[in-house]
Amino acid sequence: MEKVYLDLTQENLEFYYSQKHRIPDYEQFPIRWENDSRKVRSELECIRNISYGEDPLECFDLFPAGTNAPVHIFFHGGYWHSQDKDHFEFPAPAFVKNRITYVCANYPLCPGVSFSEQMHSCRKLLSFLTENIHQYVDAPKGFQLSGHSAGGQIAAMLASTNWIGEGFPTVPKIDSVLALSGVYDLNPILFLEKNKEIRLNQEEVELFSPILFAEKMNAPLNVVVGSNEGNEFIRQAEEFAEKVKSFGLPCENMILEQTNHFSILDHFSSDQSLLWKTFMKPNS
Repeated sequence: MEKVYLDLTQENLEFYYSQKHRIPDYEQFPIRWENDSRKVRSELECIRNISYGEDPLECFDLFPAGTNAPVHIFFHGGYWHSQDKDHFEFPAPAFVKNRITYVCANYPLCPGVSFSEQMHSCRKLLSFLTENIHQYVDAPKGFQLSGHSAGGQIAAMLASTNWIGEGFPTVPKIDSVLALSGVYDLNPILFLEKNKEIRLNQEEVELFSPILFAEKMNAPLNVVVGSNEGNEFIRQAEEFAEKVKSFGLPCENMILEQTNHFSILDHFSSDQSLLWKTFMKPNS
């Protein structure tokens, strides 16, 4: 069969960039995430649906953790075209317990907006919080960023953005980035059947592939992937981390053993996990 990307055929690509077939009872994960997130919102203080733009999906929820608590902003996955912040608030207790304010972000989804418009919205969010965070919590100036899957690409791109060049009035201070199970070279996405929903084009690949902006990373980067996510996701994580390190920039990478594309969020939501103990810094 004809190779369409590196040494991979179309069939190979679809296999490696789809995760559900690797995850037993995968449908139980989103059900649990949604139920646990609903429970968390009923138990913790939460400022809901703070708007940062005109699109209904330009909003976020904030779980405050007290005076002078660092602010951690999480971007959900969903292959840039699905999912919602309301399903990804179950990690909030671990953050609040460790005196870290947790922000769970929404952003407009493809194909309702273009990939470029989606990235602009995510940048708007960080710019909005830079200007307005003190309306909601007393916090330090810098932010911790994280994202899962598509959100990993978003978080990494935010940390390499030329803010003034993109027309924003201030440069956000980013203290750290945690990219979980991300795609950092977007080229293979062009060939996937799923791109009929994403509608990514070649120009956007060159504008929004984090690996092409590795030397511009302006915050310490941590890249994490599960051992059961398949060769391509592991390759993407390792090559991105090595590229960043090659410029002498701070970067750590980890493969979490016996972890898949969904269960990696169990590590993210537990302050007893190796991921937390390695990369998170509780505010004591």
